[in-house]
Amino acid sequence: MEQKINTLLTPEILAVISILEGKGYLVGGCVRDFLKNIPIQDIDMATPFKPEESCSLLKKAGYKVIPTGLKHGTMTILLPSNRHVELTTFRQDIETDGRHAIVSFTQNMYLDAKRRDLTINALYMDKNGQIYDFFHGISDLKRKKIRFIGNAQDRILEDSLRILRFFRFWGQFGKKNIPLKTLKTCQKLAPLLETLSKERKTEELFKILCLPDAPFILRFMDKYHILNYLLHIQPKAIAHLYHFIQLEKKYKKTFSPISKLALITDSYENLMLSNAQKKEFNSLRKVILSNFSTYSHRQKIAYLYSKETAETAFYMQYASAKRFLSTPLAREWQKMKVPLFPITAQDLIEMGIPPGPQVGKKLKEAEEIWFQLNYTPKKELVLNKLKR
Repeated sequence: MEQKINTLLTPEILAVISILEGKGYLVGGCVRDFLKNIPIQDIDMATPFKPEESCSLLKKAGYKVIPTGLKHGTMTILLPSNRHVELTTFRQDIETDGRHAIVSFTQNMYLDAKRRDLTINALYMDKNGQIYDFFHGISDLKRKKIRFIGNAQDRILEDSLRILRFFRFWGQFGKKNIPLKTLKTCQKLAPLLETLSKERKTEELFKILCLPDAPFILRFMDKYHILNYLLHIQPKAIAHLYHFIQLEKKYKKTFSPISKLALITDSYENLMLSNAQKKEFNSLRKVILSNFSTYSHRQKIAYLYSKETAETAFYMQYASAKRFLSTPLAREWQKMKVPLFPITAQDLIEMGIPPGPQVGKKLKEAEEIWFQLNYTPKKELVLNKLKR
């Protein structure tokens, strides 16, 4: 156990705790994931010190401190290894409106734990590895039981995003237990999701889509009328996603949440996507309709849209049709080389075509000839046919 603890209580973390005079506690997801023996992504800490006190102690010790949310007692500490730790002062909610909270600082760990959402997220670890568990979160984690702290309705009214967080953590840690009472509470309060920003909803949805059991969770979100506040899914979309994830597992692929989104819906109007994500979504929605029947067709699609987009759309098409995908056909993508179009605008100008729109038109003609010649690398063959 001591060796295992050292993977969380690293020398860097212990140094921060020491600077905080031993009053720094690992909290939330990092402790939960440590107990489940899964990779730890983000490190969160809590302390009874007020923000200005923590900041002063850390800066005196030479740490760079970023005031990411001092109004709520939160700052980000940059460690020598370039990892970040988010440190927050113990606090309690004074007033909430479903999106924002007015907090007051406290030195009481229990009050800080009480304001958190789920029992499995209210775990604290001190410098010695001792875990403080006020709401039986460890037991719930072992029993795969996802519970709100106190009354589920009260917690959701404090922040309606907790509806989506409940489904995410249920999908990750507790799906074997069906919490019907909580599901009905989420259904009752689902209209509150309309008050959330598109950014917050999108972030949670993407995390759900990345879960191995995303179809299971989405099915319940759909059944209890949660999903329609995020997107409108197509008929049989969840079944298609299930097959897509099975292909992902079988062939050891990692498909983006955008590809999973594009598989189950044709609209992202209730979400907030970056321009790059919109481009990926729209490309996949288009390419999934392509003809992938021959190797030559697959090469052409890879050339036109990128190998990654073509391969992802290929898997999406198989998932949508629930078709068997043979291993040789799946492996083919690894060896595929995207053909390189050998003709340039300069080649056409040297042929006597005047610079301007005519060159672009002729390039398109040359490209079609190149396709017909099965992507020959010999530009002479293409140019000779173009002259005829």
